[in-house]
Amino acid sequence: MRFVASLVVAAGIALSGCIPALEPFYSQGDLVHDPRLLGRWSAGPGKGTWHVARAGEHSLLLSHESEGARKTFEGHLFQLGPHRFLDLHPRIPVGEGDVHWAHYLPLHSVAQVWLEGDLLRIGPLSRAWLDEQLARGEITIAHRRTESGIVLTATTEELRDLLTRIADDPRAFPKPERCEASSGARTICVGS
Repeated sequence: MRFVASLVVAAGIALSGCIPALEPFYSQGDLVHDPRLLGRWSAGPGKGTWHVARAGEHSLLLSHESEGARKTFEGHLFQLGPHRFLDLHPRIPVGEGDVHWAHYLPLHSVAQVWLEGDLLRIGPLSRAWLDEQLARGEITIAHRRTESGIVLTATTEELRDLLTRIADDPRAFPKPERCEASSGARTICVGS
């Protein structure tokens, strides 16, 4: 069973440029709501559409649709000092709770968020940058290395502390620059 769970973790890491964590990156007191995030966001030609809806008092339902495929995430917008972040973890599609999903591990990932009018920029924590910082010993935080990358195993408190220390470093959270809001359209730009 542990081997299968490890395969699911490794597959999740390989399919994403994000750094997964076992615990959330936020505590309840960090959560904020910003109604400006709600609605439909265009990711640009051929990149699909994001839909953001409120799922609870402090939770969001985000779904990405592209070429007939849909991926759904639960999100939590939170603030640490002057910086806003989005903690995401995938949702299991309704009706797919079979034995396969018993091995599913809902890992968290984090991105910094910049909302400027009708332009929403989301910069995920850079896997390459964090890997380099860990290898050099410039950052120490509980983690495991797998064949596919890093999984953060730190507590929520330790993850929050890490974000506070690195939030101002543009290498840690590269702000997507190669997107522009179309006239009258809401545009989302997600970094890699």
